[in-house]
Amino acid sequence: MISFIVTAYNRPLALRTCLSSLCQQTIEDWEIKIMDNSDHFYLQNKEVYEGFHYSRMSYQMTKEETRTDANPSGHKYSLYKATEIGVENTKGEWLCFPSDDSYYCPWFAERMLRAAEKNSWDLVYCDIVMGGPKEHHVLEARPKLCCIDKTNFLLRRSWFQGFPQGHGDSYPQADGLMIEELVRRGIRHGRVPEVLCVHN
Repeated sequence: MISFIVTAYNRPLALRTCLSSLCQQTIEDWEIKIMDNSDHFYLQNKEVYEGFHYSRMSYQMTKEETRTDANPSGHKYSLYKATEIGVENTKGEWLCFPSDDSYYCPWFAERMLRAAEKNSWDLVYCDIVMGGPKEHHVLEARPKLCCIDKTNFLLRRSWFQGFPQGHGDSYPQADGLMIEELVRRGIRHGRVPEVLCVHN
């Protein structure tokens, strides 16, 4: 099973698009946990969640558990901490960490899992389109700082020990540092050389 742990902030329309793409995955064994860190749009986010009617999808309000006074990104609540809470409350062998403004090809999970199984990888990552429609670029994923994003990799649960502390919600920094540490420790890893997701 893959556990998709989706961190939601103040973007209910983006959240609906993200969840729609996850529900259309071509694999059958998945669960979705929505970790809502919104300070203004939690009612709208919960309404989005309730509109899907999937027993494998659940919702949790997390902002009081993730409040921070020192966050370089400006968010009042740490999305990384919300993700870690989500890991504790899911059970998939594989973990994926979408943000609410991410979108996935229907074959994202299938291609990633197939590559991981074929090569005995415990960490697998794909290329990703970063940015909005007017200004975007393709990020060619590599297991190092600023070359991977919170949204474009799968990690076997047994390797997840949490994200580095002290980096707020600056995604490339914290994600890259975590991946670099896993590589240093000898995790088996590899890249699927395809763009399989978008992160605005």
